[in-house]
Amino acid sequence: MHRKSTTKTLEDTYKLGKLLGKGNYSEVRLAMNVTDKNMYAVKVMTKSKLTKEDKDALAIEVAVLQELKHPNVLEFVAFYDEHKFFYIVTEVMGGGELFDRIVKKEFYSEADAQGVIKTLAATLLYMHERGIVHRDLKPENVLLKDKSDNAVLKIADFGFATHVPKDGCRTTCGTPGYVAPEVVGGKRYRLTPDVWSFGVIFYILLCGYPPFYDANQTQLFKTIRAGKYQFDSPYWDPISKEAKSLISKCLTVDETKRYTMAHILADPWVTGKAAKQKIETNRLAVFNAKRKLKSALIAAIAANRLIDLVDKVKV
Repeated sequence: MHRKSTTKTLEDTYKLGKLLGKGNYSEVRLAMNVTDKNMYAVKVMTKSKLTKEDKDALAIEVAVLQELKHPNVLEFVAFYDEHKFFYIVTEVMGGGELFDRIVKKEFYSEADAQGVIKTLAATLLYMHERGIVHRDLKPENVLLKDKSDNAVLKIADFGFATHVPKDGCRTTCGTPGYVAPEVVGGKRYRLTPDVWSFGVIFYILLCGYPPFYDANQTQLFKTIRAGKYQFDSPYWDPISKEAKSLISKCLTVDETKRYTMAHILADPWVTGKAAKQKIETNRLAVFNAKRKLKSALIAAIAANRLIDLVDKVKV
């Protein structure tokens, strides 16, 4: 990767501050623009720890972020290619994860979930119309701009996002529990994996636990390929049949019959008046706590590890 986004260095423009997060070969730091004093997030990647494939993927991520200009997509600010490090500068998402906010609410209903679903679907439709697939939709990547009650929701982390080539994608990537059957099955795919992952998030939003779960990753992938999930009683009894129907159309194993984002936005549950009956958030709180506890172990499974697991369940 030889192209530089600017002739200035990062330190010419930003003063790095506290650590916000850390990965295997990168970290995210808060940074202040020395000119306007505004705060930003800077992803710092150590070049010596990156393979050629990592650098190629980074080039795609930057290209995707530069192209996407949408109020519900994390805003890209700048990219720096320097001697020892790559830097991606984005807006700061000070409101944390969407799920964290929901579990703190005193009241939560299908109508509240409908607003989230509409926003996510419209944002993904914007991406899909441009031939871009995210490939790693999960609760960790749905963030809020600030801590206000009406904070803007945004999709983040485009590390696996890409433009879909004419013959489709074949890369095995994503997060266990959210990955689609066609990815697990090693098939070529286009935009459909995002719809599946969207369906998983939708399911969790309404009941507080995931549709697919197994401590054994190989068995988990077999369950996903078979599309084995259910709307358990009594947890799903208060949820409308329209909501369950829409989830089912997202979690359809045959990707040729699965809903698109356009279908989702036109669905009666999305366009109509959703139920305002209170949804219990205690289960979501428990799921959220467990998810965070396990995130260091499974949320960022390396692509080669995911490939190893998927290979065990291919026909």
